[in-house]
Amino acid sequence: MRINLLAVCILLLSFGSSAQISGTVFRDYNGNSVRENSATYSEPFVQGISVKVTLPGAVSFITTTNTSGVYNFSVAQ
Repeated sequence: MRINLLAVCILLLSFGSSAQISGTVFRDYNGNSVRENSATYSEPFVQGISVKVTLPGAVSFITTTNTSGVYNFSVAQ
């Protein structure tokens, strides 16, 4: 079973002062990087996965996915 971290990260910089980064983690059984969910096929979200963001200057932030497989960072620089 391969866990594919679909880290579709959205990085919003406002005057270089803050960043909003988020994404979703799910089991990608067929390895196509797209979560598929139907009556016959389901790729579940994964909770408890650690996600780390490292900023310039080696400043790191770590969070864990919630029960819906979602992680969020709101980082002020």
